[in-house]
Amino acid sequence: MSFLFSRKVLIKIILIKLIAIFLLSMSAIAQEVTDELDSCQIVNPVVCCYGFTKENNKCVDIKLPRNSFLSASGKGWRCKRGYFRNVNSCEKVVVPEHAYLITPHYGKHWTCLEGYLETATECVKIDLPNNAYISDPRRSPGWRCEIGFALKNKQCIKIVAPKNAVLTSIYSLEGWKCRRGYFKKSDECFPITLPANSSISETGDQWQCNRGFLKVANGCEKIDIPDNGFLANSGKKWRCNRGYSKLKNSCNLIKVPTNAHIGYSGNDWSCNPGFSLIKGECIAHR
Repeated sequence: MSFLFSRKVLIKIILIKLIAIFLLSMSAIAQEVTDELDSCQIVNPVVCCYGFTKENNKCVDIKLPRNSFLSASGKGWRCKRGYFRNVNSCEKVVVPEHAYLITPHYGKHWTCLEGYLETATECVKIDLPNNAYISDPRRSPGWRCEIGFALKNKQCIKIVAPKNAVLTSIYSLEGWKCRRGYFKKSDECFPITLPANSSISETGDQWQCNRGFLKVANGCEKIDIPDNGFLANSGKKWRCNRGYSKLKNSCNLIKVPTNAHIGYSGNDWSCNPGFSLIKGECIAHR
């Protein structure tokens, strides 16, 4: 019996000692942190500690307004979720009916539920017509017509595409466009007549001259390239070879004076380093 009593007393003593050690450790840590903060503010006033800001060359406590918390950097504060900053205070976000809080984007702290159109202050139910779907709730009317239907008088009307036309997947009045190789005229699609040495353009609704040919009236004429010339990358004009310059419709050999060289473009010349152009000649610097 006495053995059990002694064992309980011993356990209590050990627990008391452990609690005392823990409290002393926490006190020492708190004192160490306080000392570090004091030294940070006194010894290094240029860079303030976490939770302090510099005013008049001193580090002072950051004053937190209601419903705010210190930022991650410790150099400022932010409002809690559901509040927005207004100068030096946090004001409650007024969330209208049929809306919910979001991370603020472009100053907005809420957005509307699906099926509602967002205005400056409220969420308006979208009146969705037949054959339409919800699109961007931030842009009126908040819906678009399905493919195969076009907007007319706030309704989605079935598109009747003409011959040689295809339905488009973009939001347009007609809802159709002519196939490649055809052009639109009134409400019909007509085939493009290709002149010699031409092809259908990238847009598909007109023609363009092939490389090495220029559009003249309703046809394509071959580009006349002079001696010592070549067709440019565009395929629509010609350039002179390196060492030649363009003069009207020909390429003339460039006469490079003494102490000069052909320039970067290849179609003119420049004086060598250490020489200056004076009266058409390259004269050495004095």
